[in-house]
Amino acid sequence: MTQAAVLQTLNDQATTILRERIISGALPPGSRVLEIELAEELGISRGTLRAALQQLSFEGLVVQKRFRSTFVASLTAQDAYEVYTMRNTLEAMAARIVAGRVTDRVRTEISQAIADMRSAAKAKNRVAVVNADYRFHRCIVDLSGHARLQAAYGLIEAQTRLFLRITSTLDYDLTGILQVHQALMEAILSGDGEGAELLARDHNTPDGARMVEMLKQMEEACS
Repeated sequence: MTQAAVLQTLNDQATTILRERIISGALPPGSRVLEIELAEELGISRGTLRAALQQLSFEGLVVQKRFRSTFVASLTAQDAYEVYTMRNTLEAMAARIVAGRVTDRVRTEISQAIADMRSAAKAKNRVAVVNADYRFHRCIVDLSGHARLQAAYGLIEAQTRLFLRITSTLDYDLTGILQVHQALMEAILSGDGEGAELLARDHNTPDGARMVEMLKQMEEACS
């Protein structure tokens, strides 16, 4: 492996670790990223850490300010609105595409994604349901075979995972979540493109709207 490849691998590993800490809440919104301490903890150079932070800034998870100060991004009502409405559009398009080209691979992968969600819901494992929720939609986007749709989804992927984690702390009915996704799976596998598109377009809205309202109230309280 070349030196450049090794450096890229270290950058990717650091990015993954920091991304997971932010999404899990271990690094909460508004907290300052202390580069020296974090680089020492992870056993990486500050250059590698800064490369990771630049990627996370592109993903909207951190904010880099003047004099190299970096903070975990604080979520706003506008952020929540933009993420869930963007998800609605992209996931609806992906669902319609996949419903129009159902193959054995599609049946196998989507069915497995729902099986994972069902197992998590049965175990009342909220974290596992959230992760299965994300993987289900990621699976549909991947199966669409639409490179530009996938690229656009990638721009909001980290924020999508973050918002899924936060919305799961509000009013997250595990059985209801499973039923909604089961219905979407059935529409796709039956080849009902229009029905799949409608279900995928609308199912994010209740959680998204609740998140927007919660953040608006927090913003008004702080103003």
